[in-house]
Amino acid sequence: MSQKLPTRKRTTSQTTIIGRNLVRLRKRYGFSQREVASELGTSFQQVQKYEKGQNRISAEKLHLLKQFYDVPYALFFEGLPDQKTSKLDDTAYICKRLKEMKNEMLRQKLTKIILLLSA
Repeated sequence: MSQKLPTRKRTTSQTTIIGRNLVRLRKRYGFSQREVASELGTSFQQVQKYEKGQNRISAEKLHLLKQFYDVPYALFFEGLPDQKTSKLDDTAYICKRLKEMKNEMLRQKLTKIILLLSA
């Protein structure tokens, strides 16, 4: 006779916080769950489960969302206890945005401000 193994809960309060961040990002950019699902190659029901914290989101799907929204990974984890954001990730995001700026004078001024603040 086989013995049934105890099941482990796969979702946690952290899963719920990440889900809330997914909702916030989706709404900020004005996308529907169906549009996000299409980008991830999944169903809108699965996106609902991610957003409600009922299912964990895989690293691959999270990476797709990072690229889709063009945001640093840290945004997905805002509000988690003992969160330590990656300075490298934030710096890369800021540098990318500065490079995209069309106004050269404004870009130079912002760069000087950032360098002064980081000193």
